[in-house]
Parts: sequence; C-alpha cells; structure tokens
Amino acid sequence: MLLGESFTIPNAIAIISDVYLPGARSVQLNSGAQHGGIVEDGGASTPTNYTLTLANNATLPGRIHTHADPIALPTVATSVPPAAGTRTVSVTSQAQVASIGNWQTVRDLNVNGSRIIVDLPPGNYGTLTVNGNSQVNLSPGTYNFANTFNLDGSARLQATGAVVVNVARDLKINSGALTLGSYTAPADVHLNVLGSQLIVNGSSQVSGLISVYNGHAKLSGHSQVRGRVIADTVTLNGGKVTAAVWPVLSGTAMTLFGPRRFDRTTTQPNQYVEQFSLPEGTTAPFTLHIQNGSLEGTNRVSSAVVKVNGVSILTTSDLNEIVASLDRTITLNAQNQLDVSLESDPGSYLIIYITGTIPGTDTTAPLLEVTSPANNSTTTENQITVSGNASDPNQGASGIANVSVTDVEAAYSSSTNTWTRANVPLALGANQLVGRALDNAGNQTTVTITVTREAPENHAPAVDAGGEQTITLPNTAALAGNATDDGNPEGSSLTTTWSEVSGPGTVTFADEHAVSTTASFSTHGTYILRLTASDGELSATDEVTITVEPQNQPPTVSAGADQTIALPATATLNGVVTDDGLPAGGAMVTTWSSVSGPGAVTFEDPSLCETVATFSESGTYVLRLTATDGELTSQ
Repeated sequence: MLLGESFTIPNAIAIISDVYLPGARSVQLNSGAQHGGIVEDGGASTPTNYTLTLANNATLPGRIHTHADPIALPTVATSVPPAAGTRTVSVTSQAQVASIGNWQTVRDLNVNGSRIIVDLPPGNYGTLTVNGNSQVNLSPGTYNFANTFNLDGSARLQATGAVVVNVARDLKINSGALTLGSYTAPADVHLNVLGSQLIVNGSSQVSGLISVYNGHAKLSGHSQVRGRVIADTVTLNGGKVTAAVWPVLSGTAMTLFGPRRFDRTTTQPNQYVEQFSLPEGTTAPFTLHIQNGSLEGTNRVSSAVVKVNGVSILTTSDLNEIVASLDRTITLNAQNQLDVSLESDPGSYLIIYITGTIPGTDTTAPLLEVTSPANNSTTTENQITVSGNASDPNQGASGIANVSVTDVEAAYSSSTNTWTRANVPLALGANQLVGRALDNAGNQTTVTITVTREAPENHAPAVDAGGEQTITLPNTAALAGNATDDGNPEGSSLTTTWSEVSGPGTVTFADEHAVSTTASFSTHGTYILRLTASDGELSATDEVTITVEPQNQPPTVSAGADQTIALPATATLNGVVTDDGLPAGGAMVTTWSSVSGPGAVTFEDPSLCETVATFSESGTYVLRLTATDGELTSQ
C-alpha cells in the first residue's frame, strides 16, 4: 500500500521541472512562495492526507501534477558479481591503451594522465580510477564494479546508448562527470549504487537515473545531477537535481525534451549542444517553450541563439530583459539536435522544453467562469485577486492543464475545480482581464471581464504644531510638530515647512522642513509660528504661540556721595537701587555692610537703601551697598 508523506521544498533548492504528486494532496504556499500552476492528471486517488509545502520565497517554475499515477520503483540489481579478471592495469599515456589486452582478464583499471581516452567494454570489474582530465567511454550494456569507480581531476565517463552501471560499494565523485554521448538521453543511463552512500562534490556532474535504495545521496558545492535521484535520503548541500527524464506524458501532451536550464557564465558565449530522439507515436505540432530567467523577472537573458536541427528558432534580437517567455512551433526528425548559444550578463539563464502530442479524442473546450471580481466593477486598489471555476466535464475529457489570467498562470485545484490568481496589477482606468482555461488536449476557453480602477479621493494632510511654550532668552524653543497624510495622490510625497506668522523680531529655524526642530528669537515678545504640510495637491496648517521673556539684567546700585561728619554725629545714607523686575516673581534684597575702617559701624536698618550709620571712633570708613534680584548681584 502506498502511503503519503508530507514534505517541504525549501527556497535553497532549485527544481525547474514539474512535480508529480500521486493521489489527493494539499499544497501549502508560505510567504512569497510561487509555482507554475496545478495540473489534474486524472490518475490515482490515493494516497491522501499529505501536504506539499513550498517554504518562504521558494520558487517552483514548473507545474504541480496531482492525482498522478505513482511511479513504480525501477528494478535494480541487488548484488554485483565479482570481477571476471585478476589483472590490475595502469595507463599513463594514450599509446599504452592499445596494449591493454584481453579485457576479460582485467580486474582494476587505473587511468592516470592527461587527455587519455579509453573505450571500456561492458563487463564485470573491480575498481575503475580515472584522473587527469582523461575520459573512459561506456557503450551499450551493463558495467558491474565489485568495488567502486573513482573520478578526479576533471575526469569523465561518457555513456552512449542504453548503459547500466552497478556499483557494489559507496561511490564518491570529487571532480568529474558522467556525461552523455550522441543521441543519448538521461533516461538511457542507469547508475545503481548498492552501498550506503553516494557523494557528489565540487562542480561534478552526473547525467542519468541514479538509484541508491539502501543509502544516502548527497550533492554538495556546485554539483549537478541531470536526470533523477531515488535514495533512502537525499541531501542537497548546494548541489541540485535538474530533472531531465524525458519523454514524459501528461494527458495527451508529451514532453520530448527538458525542462533543461541553460546558464550564462563569465566565460566566452556559452555554447550548449543537446541531442534527443522522437518517441514513437508522438505527432506534430511540436512546440519549443522558453522561459527567460526567473518567474519574478530577474536573471533574464538579453541575447541568445537557439537552433533545432540547424534551423534558427531564436535569433539575437528576439530576447531582451522584458521578454518573459516565448513559444515556437518547430519541425522534428527521428533524431534531433538542439544548439543553444547565450550572450548576456553572467547569472542569466533560459529554461527550455519541447512538447508534442499523443492523438486523443478530446475536441471540446473546457468550461471557465470568473466569479470574482464582477464584470464592469470598480475599485481604487492597484492590484486585485481574480478567482473562478474551471472544469472539463465532457466525454473523453483530457482534464484541465492550466488556467491563466492575462497570460500568467493561476493556482488551480482539481479537487474543487476552482482557481485563483492573486496580485493582478491594475492601471488607472478600464482594465481588460482575460481568463483562459486550457485542457490537456489543447482545447481552450477564454472569458474577458472589465475592471475599472479609479483614483482614490485625496484628503488634506493632518497637522499639529504642538503646544504653546514660554521661554527666556537666550534659550531656544523645541518645536515638536506632527504631520500625517493618506498617501494620495499616488506617487506624491509629504513636505512640511515652519514659518513665522507674527512677532516683534525675527525667528531662525534649525531646519524649517523638519516637523521636530528648534527656533531661536532675536528679541523678547509673543510670536506665532505656523507649520504647513502639503501632499503636492492639498495643504493644511496649524499654529503655535511662543512667549519669549527678556534676559535678566543685574540691578543698578548707587551708594550715594562721600560724606564727612564729626562725632558723635551719625551719617545719613542715601543709597539708590533700580532693577528690571526679572526674574518673574523674584524679590529685590539690599544690604549695607562695612568694607574697612578703624572701628565698628552700626546701621539703623542695613536692609534699607536710605538709613543711618553710627561709628565707634573717628577715622575713614568705606561702606558698601549690595543689591540682588535672586539671580544676579550688584554693589
């Protein structure tokens, strides 16, 4: 019995092909996650109750197929026979290849040298080691390695035709590749590891169908598998699996090649050559589909040349950064070659796949309905969600392949026959939104609705100049204004300005355009300041009163004229004190004191400016009158 197990696709994993889910499932999209749509394959209804989760910002450019028939695990070897031979052969030059002798007597082969090419026939071996940029060619048949094979120093195994490689123990590829020969697809090459682990490191590449039923497959660095990996556990530590197992049938549509990603690097214009066969029973029309860069519009190729069987399908002027995708009808032969040349910024890429058809009986267009928003509706939003129903209920129906709105695929649920596309952009004015439902036989239905976007009503900004203040010179006033706006008109920005409305002097603002700033004043008095806010169309103001008190001055003191008296007479003191009355609420205090003299001085009332002084003996005396206003003192 097949059991469903929930799993998550994180944003660090690159999966550019379609994903096939047996039975009934749920798909959960976390924040920012995207996929290329959901397709109902009409297959198995079990297992159920499991979830595919796309993690935050994960991107799955391919489609998700539900109710797909489960793929039976391929039957692979459960054991590897011992090596047929007993000899260990080492090759260090191309000239030594011819003297290897009878291959049936070879157990271990070591190729250590530069650019040596060896044609290895199928058979039972022990260990194969290839180093130094050399290549070992594998021809149709089965290769059994009772130990393992080792690739290092950019060494390669090149498999041509139907090749099966069985490895009895662990396999580790540090710096090498298992590549494909002419007219060989990844599905033609089977690599079966019977040990506990397969490790692919560095920039190594493996093309083929990999099975590690009893162990762990780990892809690290910039390694890549073009094909398929089936293992007990799989870890992608920087490496990636580019699904390239074609042909694949979905409904009556047959994927003949790809999806295959073609990357632009920092070297000379990248040249790629791919060869593939036309599966029996596949008929025209044949379509070459090109996705330019990511679904978000980044990493797009600005110039590329694509040829099929020598015929130019795409020229250097067909692509640029604003072209998201292209479809081209092409002609195919029994054996075909795809040439791709990229000239663009490093990091840009194309995803290419080629489809044909399998003759079917579905000739009726699917049903399509837009349930929200209503036709001829209005809104002030700059983007909306469009949703509806789509089904293919006719006799011989092939099922819904995808639903799109304005040529962008919507999320389709085959279990409820509903679809949704969020964040559909709207321009000001009338917008024609075209919904399209396509079934797997190529039949389509379109529905057009009109949604008018109106400009929202603009309201004046809200302004608050803050509370009234009283300060004393030379202090400054700390202004704490506030201004808010509704964001209209679209694209506008809010500006604020402080200004003086009235006052006895001039006002200087530290930053007249900042709502929180300081103001300094040239003289004391009452000032009214205004804060103005404008959104470019409407403006509003608010005013605040600032009372500025003058700066406190010290009292003015006069002790009176010098006097000469004869004892026992007294001296009448006529001091004079004046003040500016500041600080507010302060009291003037005066005091007479003796500074110098031969005897004692007695003041009738030392706190009065006008008082009488008595002296104990004759001589010259200096008397002082002191006045203070609580802050400043004079004498």
